[in-house]
Amino acid sequence: MTYLSLFFHAIIGLLLWPATLAGNHTDLHSLLAFKSSITHDPQRVLDTWNTSLHFCQWQGVTCGRRHARVTRLELGSRGLVGSLSPQIGNLSFLKDIKARK
Repeated sequence: MTYLSLFFHAIIGLLLWPATLAGNHTDLHSLLAFKSSITHDPQRVLDTWNTSLHFCQWQGVTCGRRHARVTRLELGSRGLVGSLSPQIGNLSFLKDIKARK
């Protein structure tokens, strides 16, 4: 790669970085809204859902490799009780929700 090509890729990366952060911010808040709508978590699955870990490392959450955005929620057979937060619709990369086995 030439220096000009590397420079071009660096500039594009910097321009796209705020959009990636905004997406991550949206996914984070959507997942936290989902967590707050759960009234019973007998297996304490959602204890990992906190800001000490990136949300892609939370139990039951799968993110895409390219964008680090939520693509799947697998929370079936966990005994969760509550309502489904409407903010779940803000997970724009979500392709699959496994609520039961």
